[in-house]
Amino acid sequence: MKKWLLCDFHIHTKFSDGELDIYEVIDLFGSDGMDVIAITDHVFDTQHPHSLKMIAEGKSVKDFQGYFSKIEEASNYAFKKYGLLVIPGLEICNYIYDYHILAIDVSYAIDPDLPPQEVISAIHKQSGLAIACHPYYKLSEFYKGNLESIHNHPIAIKNHAEKYEYLFDAWEIANRYDLYNEIGLKRYSYLANSDFHKKEHIYSWKTLIKEEKDIDSIKEAIKAGKDIAIILLRKEDEGKVAKDAKGLWSYIHSQPQIDLRHKDGTKILIVDDEGDVVNLIEYHLKKYGYSCLKAYNGLQALKTIESERPDLLILDLMLPQIDGWELCHILRKNSDEKIKNLPIIMLTARASVEDRAYGLEIGADDYMIKPFSIAELIERIKRLLGRQKQDI
Repeated sequence: MKKWLLCDFHIHTKFSDGELDIYEVIDLFGSDGMDVIAITDHVFDTQHPHSLKMIAEGKSVKDFQGYFSKIEEASNYAFKKYGLLVIPGLEICNYIYDYHILAIDVSYAIDPDLPPQEVISAIHKQSGLAIACHPYYKLSEFYKGNLESIHNHPIAIKNHAEKYEYLFDAWEIANRYDLYNEIGLKRYSYLANSDFHKKEHIYSWKTLIKEEKDIDSIKEAIKAGKDIAIILLRKEDEGKVAKDAKGLWSYIHSQPQIDLRHKDGTKILIVDDEGDVVNLIEYHLKKYGYSCLKAYNGLQALKTIESERPDLLILDLMLPQIDGWELCHILRKNSDEKIKNLPIIMLTARASVEDRAYGLEIGADDYMIKPFSIAELIERIKRLLGRQKQDI
């Protein structure tokens, strides 16, 4: 049965630089009524001077077999005593490539010397979740004047958000006392976590997920960004915080909710000979409530347009059988008015000014270059569909 679960997916223990051992963490979170936590101790790269310093100080996991075995042992204790679900994980930190990435629900080591794309791939090979960890500056550290902490928390993930946005399963929208409004504005899937190192950090941002207390179900909910909220816990009477927080959210959820997803049956045809690109775009469009059609060559796309009559076309140019240029020509000369006026976004790696000008000249409504931003694509789709409705 689904219910609201109070969760924290970013917790450190004495295996790295936390002040509490894993059983002390479980007793603290369990007695306060938490439902789900992830143990995510640090593992640092072996090249950067700061990372080597952290390793020398014992702030990086070394014995991975012992680490994961201890989490498994402790998770049985946690569930029997508190009904607390404990998920194994890591925080992978690399100061050469400048990233911190949470690996949630993994069971063996991941090389911290890899570039971010390969780290994310390694996490996914274990069926784990890859979370962009505190992707922006921590303003709380500015207020405290802690320049060393600011210096030691990379923000390259933020600087390259468009490059990585569709690789991560979710982004931290809040970390301990900090809230990153940029993540909300970009509409990424999100989590809020404590970045727990010491006892007082339990009073911090947390995630609420309406789901069954099952690891696979929780992971799917995170990836879908469905029935997820965040809440900031302040210190009240110990042992009542989680109960009060969930009670408050239950009241809020009982009030009328506004669903911003499209419900008008809008159909979008995605045409690209690269299946991964098609699947990526389809995944994000469905999150916004759009219905999706797919085609992998120009001829298949033309037949789909004639039979399904989509509301918008996302069109690659370098296609087999009929390329994107020719397909655009065919559509703009069609005798059927709806097909003739079908909104077209060309999405291509052809980045020259001449190609863009030609694409718009032959009838494309918009022209985007790969690699592209999902958020920007969504906004351009909304603009074109809105303009089409005004024209009707």
